[in-house]
Amino acid sequence: MATGNYRLEPVQHDSDSTAFVLSKRDEQAESKILSLLPKPEETTFFKTGDTFTFVNLVDMNGLMIKASDLAGKIVVINFWFIACPPCRYEIPELNRLVKAYQNNTDVVFIAISLDRLQDVAKFLKVSPFAYHVIGDSMALFSYYRVDQCPVSLVVDKQGIIKFNSQGYGEGNVPYWIKKTIAEIK
Repeated sequence: MATGNYRLEPVQHDSDSTAFVLSKRDEQAESKILSLLPKPEETTFFKTGDTFTFVNLVDMNGLMIKASDLAGKIVVINFWFIACPPCRYEIPELNRLVKAYQNNTDVVFIAISLDRLQDVAKFLKVSPFAYHVIGDSMALFSYYRVDQCPVSLVVDKQGIIKFNSQGYGEGNVPYWIKKTIAEIK
C-alpha cells in the first residue's frame, strides 16, 4: 500500500463494513474504468459555478492558511470526520493526489475535520492524511452548511467552485478531482 502499487477496495462501498480487498494497481485500466462511471453526486449545499468564500485557517501543524494566500491558487477541499467509513476509504487515494501535485505550489489541499484536535492528532499518527488538516471544525461545517461527509470541492484560481461531490459513491471522486484540476490548468 505504501508504495502506491496496490489499493484497498471496500467490499461494500456504502456501509460501515471494514472488509477490504487488496488489488494490484493498473493505472491505465483504473482511469478507463473511472472515466466510464457517472460523475459523483453533487452536494445540496455547494453549487458548481458559485464563488467559494475562504476563511483564515490554522492546520494541525500550526501553519496559518490565510484566505488571501489562496487567491490565485487551485484549492481542493475535503470535509470529513474520523467515524465516517467512506471518508477513511478515500484518504489513501486523496494522498496520491497530493503526491501527484507535490511540486506544484499552485494547488493547495485542505481537509476540514469535524473531530477534536486531540482525536485528529491520534488518527493522523495511524492514518496519515497529506492534506493541510484542520481539526475541531464544527464552526466551519456550520458556516458552509455541510451536513454530510465526505464532501470534496475543487475551487479554481478565481474562487469559483468547479467540482463538488458528496459521499464516496463508486470511489471515483479522486479521479474527478484530478480531471477538474487538469481542466482548470
